[in-house]
Amino acid sequence: MDLHTLVSLFDSTLHPEPEVRQVAEQQLQQLETHDGFLSTLLQMISSAELPLGTKQAASIYFKNRVRRS
Repeated sequence: MDLHTLVSLFDSTLHPEPEVRQVAEQQLQQLETHDGFLSTLLQMISSAELPLGTKQAASIYFKNRVRRS
């Protein structure tokens, strides 16, 4: 799983335009079934280099994904 791709998608989920957010959310739903998705999210969450909003979005997504499983 590519960390940079996920960072870009989570950044897009915070975009003010609804169309951009919806596309990013759909892509995340497709990627969540791939091996290594949750471990890559944990890498994002623990990274000191990423913006707080991106890490928070990844944290919420991680929580919701675990809850659904």
